[in-house]
Amino acid sequence: MTSRLCLLGTCCVLLFSVCVPAWGQDVILDWNSVALQVNVIDHNGPDTPGDQLSDTQGPPASARVLALVHAAMFDAYNAIDPRYTSYLGQPIPSPPGASVDAAVAQAAHDVIVGLFPGDQSPRPEIRDFVGDALQTTLGGVKSKPGRNK
Repeated sequence: MTSRLCLLGTCCVLLFSVCVPAWGQDVILDWNSVALQVNVIDHNGPDTPGDQLSDTQGPPASARVLALVHAAMFDAYNAIDPRYTSYLGQPIPSPPGASVDAAVAQAAHDVIVGLFPGDQSPRPEIRDFVGDALQTTLGGVKSKPGRNK
C-alpha cells in the first residue's frame, strides 16, 4: 500500500513539474515544488506501519507541512510587498530593497529544515536538497544587496 502511495505521489510531482513554469520564473511555485519533493524524499524508505509514522509522514502531516511552508512564504512575500494582514496578525518589517525571491526562499527553507529533523537535524538528504534549492534561488536574485536582507 505504501509503495503505491509513493508511486502516486511521485507521479503527481512529475505531472506537476511538467505543468509549471521553469525554475526561477516564480519563486512560490519553485518552493512549492521543493516542498513536494521533500515530501517524496521523506516518504521513500522502508514500509512503516501507520502507528509508527513520523510527524511529517502521512496525508494529514503532509498537508500540515505544505500549509506551514505556504504560510511562511506568504508572510515573507507580504512583508516586502504588504497588501494583506499577515498570518502573525501584525506587520512584519522588512528592510528597504529586500528581495521577494530571497525572502520567500529563505522562509520556505527554514520551515522545511525545521520540520524534518533526524539524527542530524535536519535529515542529511533533505538538508542538502533544500540547501541546494536555496542557493539556486539566491544565485538568481538580481539585486545582490537584497540577498542579505
